[in-house]
Amino acid sequence: MARSCAKFWDVTGKISEVVFAVMRKRTWYIRGECSYLSGGKTRLTIWLPRDSDNRVRDVAITLEHEMDHIRGVHHNDMVPDSERTLDWLNGGVLRHKDRKPNPDGVKLANAQRRYALAVAAKKKAESNLKRAWSVEDKWKTRVTYYEKKLKGGSNGR
Repeated sequence: MARSCAKFWDVTGKISEVVFAVMRKRTWYIRGECSYLSGGKTRLTIWLPRDSDNRVRDVAITLEHEMDHIRGVHHNDMVPDSERTLDWLNGGVLRHKDRKPNPDGVKLANAQRRYALAVAAKKKAESNLKRAWSVEDKWKTRVTYYEKKLKGGSNGR
C-alpha cells in the first residue's frame, strides 16, 4: 500500500488529515496506511488495537514510518524501528476518547431505513426467482417438445 500511495504525494508531503482509529477486532499490532482521496486530499490513518493506551512509542514509530512513505522513502531505505530516536515525542501520552452513544431516535431511524432496504431487496429477489422459474418452464416445454418430435420421427408436422 505504501509504495503505491507514495507517488500521489506532492513534493512537500502535505497531509489533509491524520486519523487515529481503533480496530474492531482484538489485535496486538498497530497498523498504518496512507491514502489519496478525491479532490487532491491525502489521509494518513493509524489503526490502533483497543489496549494501546500505554504503547505511545509503538504509535510514534508507526506514525514516523508512514510519514517516511509520504516523503517517498521505501522500506529498503528506511531507518529500522529499533534505531528511531523519536526526539519529538517528549513523553507524550495516548488516551482513547470515549465515543458518544447514538440517541435512541437515530438507532430507530437507522433500523427503519435498513428494514425498508431489506424489504425492497427481498421483493427484488422474489421477482428474480419468479423470472427464473418462467424461463426454466419455457425451456422445459421446448425440450419436451423436441424430445417427442425426435422420438416419434415425424417429418415436421
